[in-house]
Amino acid sequence: MMTIQREIAGRWSAYLNEWTQADNWRPHTSLLYVSGVDLSAVAEAMQREFEPFAAQIDRIEFTRVFEDEDKCSFETVCCIELQ
Repeated sequence: MMTIQREIAGRWSAYLNEWTQADNWRPHTSLLYVSGVDLSAVAEAMQREFEPFAAQIDRIEFTRVFEDEDKCSFETVCCIELQ
């Protein structure tokens, strides 16, 4: 995944925000995001309730986030099918 990130940062660097630049990005899954809201209580509840599970990853998608006053939307920029 880090190799893929280096390729993306090299190609799309001008479009990446501070958290997705090559030196800052960490593999993750975004479960919830609400602009301007302190999500620490949500994170604590998720940690209390989380149960480990097994999963298979078939595809990685790269999205661009668009924030309006009323809503947040995403555009898939690229995806990589995994073998």
